[in-house]
Amino acid sequence: MYPIDRPEKIYRYQKIDLVAMNSLFHDKLYFSDPSKFNDAFERSPVITGDSEIDDLRLILRKLIEERTEREVLSLLSKVGLNDIKAINFSKKRGDERARFSLKDVAYMATNPDNGFSDINTAEYAGLIRKIDDEINKNYTKGVCCFSSTMDNNLLWSHYGDSHSGFCIGYEFFNPEELNGNKGPDLHKVDYREKRELLTSLIYKAVIHDNINAKNDLDSKVLLQKSKGWEYEKEWRLLDNKGSQESSLKLIDVTFGLRCDYSMIGIIVNVLKDRVKFYKIYDAEKSFELQRHELEPCEILAEYPRGTTRYCFSPI
Repeated sequence: MYPIDRPEKIYRYQKIDLVAMNSLFHDKLYFSDPSKFNDAFERSPVITGDSEIDDLRLILRKLIEERTEREVLSLLSKVGLNDIKAINFSKKRGDERARFSLKDVAYMATNPDNGFSDINTAEYAGLIRKIDDEINKNYTKGVCCFSSTMDNNLLWSHYGDSHSGFCIGYEFFNPEELNGNKGPDLHKVDYREKRELLTSLIYKAVIHDNINAKNDLDSKVLLQKSKGWEYEKEWRLLDNKGSQESSLKLIDVTFGLRCDYSMIGIIVNVLKDRVKFYKIYDAEKSFELQRHELEPCEILAEYPRGTTRYCFSPI
């Protein structure tokens, strides 16, 4: 089910490099590590404790056990071990790591130089830090970012290589085109003043496996940004990191104000029978950007014969 306020089209601003060109020509999407994004607060909600200390211990235990089991099973599967013994071994290792971590937090809380007034307060703070660390370790999905607008000056400057890149337009497949397959799980970025994450929500998501709490937790970790970024009108897809098959319908490519005409020629030549092409121009007497459609035959006619043929093999 798509969000009610989902835009009809979404756009992906990109600089022209090997990854972007390869993804464009082969109709793929690249999912990046959000910790590498330009927003320093990306994937970093502030965890606030509103739970009992025993609940925090349960949360930390569960997070460590699940992460350890996944890591151990992944390693064992690489050497062909996927049986019940492997599963039991991973559970044993998860239990051992969780026990060790909880004992370590309790021990560190007894340090008289930790700056806390008593041991319980110190342990509570230590559990919060460990949970914060585990939350980050558990979120390993990649993020692919889009905007609902294709003519934003700041987006062209920040993500379109200072207007030298391109902006890819996508639509959504209708149910008939999906042939029963699930459509893209598109998420709207939530812009807000605070980045607080309550431990009571984590408890519901992790211990009770509550689906609404899990969705809310995902949103606060992966979809929450400062209101200062609201101009981006951002939407996101989540998937494994790296290049993945696209679940969106590629419809057009818009070239930036400063995009090199040789690169325009190459891209038009490769995709001329598949999508529409546009070019951004500056509006007379204003700072607005205007988009005009390009005719592939006119673009290719400007190049000497053969210059757009040898750059890339047919797709």
